[in-house]
Order: sequence, then C-alpha cells, then structure tokens
Amino acid sequence: MRRSKYKALVLGEPQEIDDDFCRTLSEERYPIELVRVHEISDFREAIEDPDIDVVIVDIVPYGLDVLKVMMESAPMRRVIMLGDAENVDVILESKRLGLQLSVVRVEDPQANKDLLLVELRNVLEQSAEPPSMKYITAASLMRYAQFYNVHQPFFIVDRHHRLLYINQAGVNLTESLHDRSPQLGDSPPTFYLDDTLEEFEGHLGQAFRGEEFEVEHIFASLGEQGQHMRALYQPVRTKEKKIIGVTIACKDVGPLRLAEDRLEHVGQALWKYFELVPLPLVVISKDLCVERWNPAFQELLGFEDAHALAGEELGKFVHPDDRESVCEALNHLFSGEKDYFLQEKRYFTEQGAPLWVSQNGFVIDDDVGQERRVLLIAVDVTGRKLAEARAEQTQHLNAVGELASGVAHDFNNILAVISGISQVLNLKLTDKGEHEFAGELEKIDQAIQRANSLTKQLMTFSPKEDSEQEVIDLNAHLRGIRRLLIDVLGEGIELDIDLASRLSPIEIGKGQIDQITMNLTVNARDAMPDGGRLRIVTAQVKFGPRESPPRLDLPPGDWVALHVSDTGVGMSRETRQRLFEPFFTTKDPGKGTGLGLATVYRVVTQMHGKIYVDSKPGEGTTFTIYVPASEKELDAVAFDGSKNGAAREARHACILILEDEEHIRKPYRVFLERAGYRVIEAANVAAAHAAIAEYAQEIDLLLADIVLPDGSGVEFATSIHHQFPRIEIVFMSGYAPDLIYGDPGEPARMLQFLPKPATRQALIAAVRSSLASGRAR
Repeated sequence: MRRSKYKALVLGEPQEIDDDFCRTLSEERYPIELVRVHEISDFREAIEDPDIDVVIVDIVPYGLDVLKVMMESAPMRRVIMLGDAENVDVILESKRLGLQLSVVRVEDPQANKDLLLVELRNVLEQSAEPPSMKYITAASLMRYAQFYNVHQPFFIVDRHHRLLYINQAGVNLTESLHDRSPQLGDSPPTFYLDDTLEEFEGHLGQAFRGEEFEVEHIFASLGEQGQHMRALYQPVRTKEKKIIGVTIACKDVGPLRLAEDRLEHVGQALWKYFELVPLPLVVISKDLCVERWNPAFQELLGFEDAHALAGEELGKFVHPDDRESVCEALNHLFSGEKDYFLQEKRYFTEQGAPLWVSQNGFVIDDDVGQERRVLLIAVDVTGRKLAEARAEQTQHLNAVGELASGVAHDFNNILAVISGISQVLNLKLTDKGEHEFAGELEKIDQAIQRANSLTKQLMTFSPKEDSEQEVIDLNAHLRGIRRLLIDVLGEGIELDIDLASRLSPIEIGKGQIDQITMNLTVNARDAMPDGGRLRIVTAQVKFGPRESPPRLDLPPGDWVALHVSDTGVGMSRETRQRLFEPFFTTKDPGKGTGLGLATVYRVVTQMHGKIYVDSKPGEGTTFTIYVPASEKELDAVAFDGSKNGAAREARHACILILEDEEHIRKPYRVFLERAGYRVIEAANVAAAHAAIAEYAQEIDLLLADIVLPDGSGVEFATSIHHQFPRIEIVFMSGYAPDLIYGDPGEPARMLQFLPKPATRQALIAAVRSSLASGRAR
C-alpha cells in the first residue's frame, strides 16, 4: 500500500538526485519530500525527525563519520549509501553494521541514477509496513544481533589487511594476546591470531584467494591448560564475486576438547562430566566388579591410590550382613528383571570404618554392543543414620533424665550433708591449728565438687532441664576465666585467646557457658598429653540470604562464633561421627564419663546454635560454635550498693534457714554465724510460719529449700514475699533450677538460686549478694 507523501533526508549533493529524479518517483506514485543537509552537525539533528522514511548519504566527503552518527543516533533507520569504487571499505563497514542498501557508482551517470531509484523504491515500499517495523526488519535485526550480542571474537579485514571491524569479544582476546587494545585501521601485528605474524598473513592471503577454511589455535598464555579457539576464515564478495574483505569468526572449543580427551570410546559419551560430578559414581560390570569410578566415590571409601579400586568386587566393601542383598539387586538389573533399585546399605572404608550409603542403581545399555553395565549413584547418609540413632538414644536418655532429676536431688542432699560436716570440721581443725588434718578434709570437698559436677551433667539430659537464661558478654566471660583455664590446662600447654573487637551479647542458661568452655578445654588438654597450644577465638558473623555462609547448613543471620583449636592428636572420621554421643569416650576406663562433649552439644542445640568439628589424625582439632546474637542489653550486676542493703549488712542481718535435713541446716548455720549473721532455723513449713510470726520484723533474708516434708518452699516464699516484700529470698535445692521458674508471673521467678551442695564461700556469697542488692534478683 503506497502513501501520499514520503520524506527523505539527504546528506551532501548526490549528482543522481535532480529534478528528473523526484519527478520520476512522483509519476510512479512515490511523491517524496527532500530534506537536504551538508554538515555532520546538521545531519545529527535532522535524523532525529521521526517522519524521516529514508536516509540518503553521499559518502564523499563524509566517510566513516557518517556511520558513527548513524549508529549513535538512529542505528535502525533505512540508509542508502552512495560512493565510488575507492569507498568500498566504508560501504563494507556499513553493511557489517546492518546498513544494507548501497550503490557503488559506475562510469555511466544514468546507470547510477537507475540503481538509486531501484533501491529507493524498495525502501519506500517497506515504509508501508506496520509502525512496529518502520525502522527495522527481521533480517537487519538478526544481522545486528549477530555481531553485537555474540560472545565469540569476530573480525573483518579489508583487502589491505587492515582491521575494518572487531567486536568486544575480539578486543578482549587480542588484548590478552598482545597486551594492547586494537583500533580500527590497525595492521595485523596488533591483532594476529596465529603463533606468528607470518602464519596469520598466510591465512589472510589464502582467504583473499577465495578459500573458506578453519584453523584451530591453542593460546597457551591464556591459561594453564591453554585455550582452544577455532577460527573460520570466509571471503566477502560483491555481487560481481569480487573479494573485498575477509571475516574471521572465532569459537572457543576448549570445553569440547577437554570433553573429547576424557572420552575413551563411543559408549563413554554418557560420562562427559563423570569426573566432575560431586556425587560418588561407580560403574559395575556384569561380574559385579568395579569398572570405573569418579574421585567422589574414591573419597567416599577413603582410598588414596587412584588405581586401588580397579577390578575389585563391589561386595568387598559392603558389610557382610548387606552383601547378599546388594549382589541380588545388581543381578536383577543385569538380568533385565528390573530397571533400577534404591536401597540403604552399610559399607566399609579402606580403613575398616563403617558407613551408611544410600545408593541408586540403574542399567546402562551400550550402543556399540558391549556388555550391559550398571551405574551406582551413592550418597553418604551416615550422619543421618547416626542422627536417627541419636534421636532414639535421646528418647532413652529423656527417660533416664526423668529418673536422674529425682535421684540427683537426693544425691545432692547427701553430698550437702557430707560437704557441710566436712567444712565445719575443717573450720574447727583450722581454729585449733590442725592444718594437716584440715588439708585432708579439703580433699573430701574436692571429691564432692567433682561428684556435683557429674550430677549437673546428668541433669543436662533431663527433658525438664531448661535453666534460666541470662544475657552475657562472651568476651568478658573468657577474660574472667583465663586464669582458671590456664590452671586446667596445666604445664606444657600454651593458651592463646583472641577476642573480637566487637561482639554482640548472647543468651544462655546460667552456668551453661561454663559447661561449654570447661568441657572443650578439658577435651583439648586430654588431646595434648605431650603439650601443645590451645587457641580460643571469638568473632562476629553476619550474612544475608544471598551471601555465602561459612557453613553450608548455617542459616542467614547474626551469629557469635567461638573457635576452640588445639594442636593435639586429632580424631579419625569414625570418632568424629560419634563424638557427641552421650557416654561415648576414647579415654581409658575410669578416665572419662563420655558426657563432656555430649553436654556441649546439648547446650548449643538448646540455644538454637550450631557446632562443627574439623579434625584429622595428627593435625589437631577445631570446635566451631555459632550462637545467635542477642539484641538484649547485658544483665546488670547484682550488687547495686544500696543503702538499704549496706545498712542491713552493718547491723548483722538475720537469716531464716528453712531446711528439713539437720545435717545440712546445722553446717549452714555455723557458716553464717561465723560470717557475722544471726540465724533462725526451721525444719519444716510449719516451723517457718511460726518463726515469721515471731521474728518477722527482724528477719532480713529467707534461705529456703524447695522440697519439704510438709509443703513447698516456693509456695511458702511466695506468700512471705506478698506479706513482707522487704525480706530477701534465696532458694536452694539439689534439683535443677527450672523447678522454681514456673509461672513467669510469679515473684519467685526473679529470686536467687543456690544449688546444693554449696560450699561455705558460695553460701555466704549468695547471701551477701541478695542482701546487698536491696532487691531480690
């Protein structure tokens, strides 16, 4: 469909465009309006007119400058280039850029006008296409994208061997080869692709003689393995078959060459990336022997020798109890009865360590007539199996924990009796100057403390054990126990503590941070019998969902990290797999309970943290713990120096002891009286009520056991708190402290707790702390 009017932008004064030219178009129903410009600046402005249907450019004298303006301002406009034979390089470049229409002048002026009329008619016919196609055709768009969007190097060389065009991929390649950026018009020394300039010139000459061919290069300077590049040389011909240039299209064939190197025969096409797959893969022959495997499978079974698996029977590595079922499943595949199987079976590593493997087997049919084979894809599920076993064991431990919760109370009461009497005797012997016997009694106290520590570890596994959380500064805690850690490590072991300059606080149960640090320290000490170095490092770790985590299963968030590294004997893979099992220990009988690291694991998981172990035999061990950072403020110190507390301390505060065990109550009375306090005793709740009724105005602090023969110490303390809020309260018990922290609304939830058995120093410190606070904590 023709239009009533067309518009053409003309740059220069083409001799072909005269009055007869425009009259001829009008007679053919192509009325056209000419907009003439003579300067590049005017051309740049005029080409922005959206009503322009076609651009006619006389190359003389504008040359490549016109092409630059076109590509910057209107790369998809229809353009007809007019030029003489000596301008063929510019015309060739215009074609490469997608400006396909051109007229090369000949000696006959009329022939030139006729050629221009033909090209212009074609353009004006296309102007009747829908608006979306006004400035672009599918063919020109594909040509444009062919060079600009391709990621492979592309070059055009003119008949003088000058660089007429190069895309960005070509620039990158030549910069890597020659350490400089090529420029249009450069000669071959700046962009040649062969090993030598002479070879490149020879290939160009071969192409200009009309040959189309490929050359493969290996650019060793671009990588350790070299980069394989295939270059296709193609002559560029005019309509008269004259060669006016050469294109060089490159293609990176490195991956293809690497893959071909791995293919040993036709059937191996399936294994193109066999060696690179991270999952363990193994090919089994019909005699159930290992034919081929990848490094991941070799690592799974712990083999260092790459050839050790060749020809071995697969059953050799399978647990005897599972060997028959594995062989049976493989035979079903070879016989054609089944196409695949999925099973979980036990294997052995080369070192004899057991592991669980989930394996999926399926048949490989060879296209060249070789025997059928089976491909096994194996996944190490030992960790999951151990976790399932650990979960089952945890259920048993929870039952034990229920029993331990009750037994520990009675056991701690017995320890409290022994401890109290021992400390009283120690004081009396010291007063009499019998220091030798007093020293022997200190050994009893030390044994009591070890027994008490063991009951605390047992209580960790109680399902009810969930101690009150406190907000602490991990750095401050480590500074405070540095001296203690040095004493625990003993001579010959160097301690290095590296604390982060900024560290968020963490929330953890009271006393649990001590369980973590002390158990890891003791474990490190035992791993370094000949001395060594223990390094403790803290760090702030924060990353988002799109960032790489330090550990694959660590969720995004803000974490506080604790790294504990030793230079000890290290651990085997088998030991690491069972490391956190309760009662598992590698120590000699009588030298370890197997609860230390199990306690650490339980505490960390209760905090919603993660713990990781990195260790190899002879290379030491590193425990890494990640704990969620807390946004809460650090807990304030219990001592506020209130005048009220100081006043009560100055007038010898009166303390009511509510404890049914006389052998505990009496020593505690002795300790407190020797510290300057007045003491009133009550063996049960009834006696305590009587004491309150008589001495309520004098009593400053209630030291109450939780479980009593005629009632609850918590209920009694709560009632006293409502009646006499000035009376401070300290609970004591052999039970876990969570038993007194029930309803969050109870006032007792904020009171102090003294675990039994308590030393004289711990008892007095708890009393003084509560009295000095002026308020129960």
